[in-house]
Amino acid sequence: MPRRKEPTYFGSDLPPRPPALDERAYLGLFEGVSDQPAVGEASVWYLYSDSAAEEIRRFAPDARIVIMLREPASFIASLHAHLLFVGQEDLTDLAAALAAEPERAQGNRLPAGVWWPGTLQYRRLARYTGFVARYLDVFGRERVRVVVHEEMLADPGQTLAGVLSYLDVDPSFRPQPATVNTSARRARSRRLQRLITSPRFDTAVGRLGGSAHHLLSRSLVRLNTTVGQSATIDAALLGRLRSELADERPRLESLLDRELSVWARPDEATG
Repeated sequence: MPRRKEPTYFGSDLPPRPPALDERAYLGLFEGVSDQPAVGEASVWYLYSDSAAEEIRRFAPDARIVIMLREPASFIASLHAHLLFVGQEDLTDLAAALAAEPERAQGNRLPAGVWWPGTLQYRRLARYTGFVARYLDVFGRERVRVVVHEEMLADPGQTLAGVLSYLDVDPSFRPQPATVNTSARRARSRRLQRLITSPRFDTAVGRLGGSAHHLLSRSLVRLNTTVGQSATIDAALLGRLRSELADERPRLESLLDRELSVWARPDEATG
């Protein structure tokens, strides 16, 4: 895996993420590869791009796709918190951000410097079925692996072994245990965070080269980060979201031909 996470090289319908990559620069991310049996990268927004799947297939017809999905309402809350942290969201209240979706879809009430307004369409992004179906159509079921976030948390070893087997690499490999920080990340300075994550900053620092850009950006984000108690998610709002998105689970179960009972609402636990 390259040092630069989320290069977002594919997906011509997405805004470019500076420093921009041409094919030579993209391949340069893997310049240390020798005899490794598999190489890859992780760009979250490929899932939501209209064109990325087909572009990836043309570039690497035998590519294998791994998609991780989280219970939709929890995903929305997590995405909102992440966008706040990286300075891509300016409505600190999740309910307000959800209420603003129609206006934002028309290009109004957008945060300054937002990379892609589509990131703020929380409900649309949480309806996974159509996005996953596109990858199944382009690559076929044998080349798409869907991982369920909650199952991974319950049994990370088994989940990892399954993914490694799917990738035809050593399924017995286990990474060194990492300390998991369950606290909420917050920016010490939201103004500085917006600057660090802005396209203008990426373009300027990108002239230093891929490795230097990565190290400087990560270092500044780390210095500007503090941790504290995780924000409490309003239980009533979460419940309303789960009810509103309840039809997504059976649609996805039908597409994947697998049960997603791990996403059951608390009131369904005994049903």
